[in-house]
Amino acid sequence: MKEMIKQLAQESVTIKATVAMTGAVASYIFGGWSTGLIVLGILVCIDFVTGLLAGFYEKKLSSQIGSKGILRKFGMIWVIAMCHLLDVLLGTEDLLRDGAVFFYAANECLSITENAGRMGLQLPGPIEKAIQVLHEKTDKKQ
Repeated sequence: MKEMIKQLAQESVTIKATVAMTGAVASYIFGGWSTGLIVLGILVCIDFVTGLLAGFYEKKLSSQIGSKGILRKFGMIWVIAMCHLLDVLLGTEDLLRDGAVFFYAANECLSITENAGRMGLQLPGPIEKAIQVLHEKTDKKQ
């Protein structure tokens, strides 16, 4: 029993070290966790779930389409990382990274809106207006 507890403790340390290293690398690559990145992460999850729901609603659920969507999300993450690294190289603080985050957040909002429409849902006017404002902010940052 003692041996099993020791083994679990060692595995726990390994898991904690791996999580800590992953967090440190991600923090460096993305420049820390800003509110924009957190919001974007949540929007990515909502978009994925609403896409699944819309596909199910339309009886067009496809693992191939879902896989492509996931690959695009990973591509988006790496573009944001590249933008942060360019910010570091050029000394532009987080200008490029935040611009990319706004751009992708606006796209995610539009995609969520489209998914809601595919399920026959309407969005309240103020929400549509907020998405439009975000989209306009994105256009200005480009």
